[in-house]
Amino acid sequence: MRYSSKFLKKDHIELAGVDQPHISDWLIQEVRTEIKAKLKKTSVTSEDKFQEIVTATVAEIMPLWVYND
Repeated sequence: MRYSSKFLKKDHIELAGVDQPHISDWLIQEVRTEIKAKLKKTSVTSEDKFQEIVTATVAEIMPLWVYND
């Protein structure tokens, strides 16, 4: 199975360290957009690797998310 940005669920963001009630549609869309760009450069076939990418992406976006929330 090849993972894409469409596979992203709230659970992935929660595992990245964001509490479920604080996961907004804006955050999901931002993470999905960033993941889409990152996955163009590589092929991800394991959920663990996909989660690593989600976690790194959330860490990059968090300052923006806190500012815009």
